[in-house]
Amino acid sequence: MSNLEPTIFYLIILVTVSVLLLCVGITISYLRLIAKYNDLKEGKDKKIDPQTLINQAQAQSGKIIEEANLKSKEIISSAENFITTYNSNLNEELAKATQSYTLKYQDMLAQTQGESIKLLQNIPEDIKKVFIQEIASIRSAIQVEVGKAQTDARNLVVDAYRKAEAEAQNYKKQRMKQVDDAVVMILKDVARKVLSKEISKEEHEKLVIKALEEARRENIFFSEDTLSENLDEANKVQI
Repeated sequence: MSNLEPTIFYLIILVTVSVLLLCVGITISYLRLIAKYNDLKEGKDKKIDPQTLINQAQAQSGKIIEEANLKSKEIISSAENFITTYNSNLNEELAKATQSYTLKYQDMLAQTQGESIKLLQNIPEDIKKVFIQEIASIRSAIQVEVGKAQTDARNLVVDAYRKAEAEAQNYKKQRMKQVDDAVVMILKDVARKVLSKEISKEEHEKLVIKALEEARRENIFFSEDTLSENLDEANKVQI
């Protein structure tokens, strides 16, 4: 653990330096955009459209960010080699580099904030409208997508519920039909036995009960309540 902790500390410092480099690149790109805007405001680039200016600034920003990323990777790679070769002096060198980049970053950040305030105060109305329209368009698109997702989710739940309800009703009808068919078959069987020989009312009831008990053992009925109802109905049959 004692060997890993300094290494982790060094890697954290390296990542911090890389992030600072990336911020510096973005700041430089933003300052270039401000300089371009000032040129446009002073009449040096009268033929350039504001949207074209924004696109160019975005392209330059992407290029600077890419260069900053490559530079960060080079710094990290060099630092890793430096850790392996000169581990004893790493802490001092990184502290110096971090302090230097931190001071530069703070200076550029203060300068950028001041320029940003001036730019926002003096930005033309046409560029303001472009930004506002883009933001409104993005917000509207997000609201439409969210509403669509909510509607789709609601429809899925309703469809699933209706499908489950329909399947339950269909299953219930099938089981009731099986019960009705079973009762009819039992009564027919009892009637056939009754017609084949002369029996008393008590023997007739016993015969019906026996047939229904056999049907219950074969899982024809849903429950004991259903069996009792069919017993009552069967007892009403008169020979």
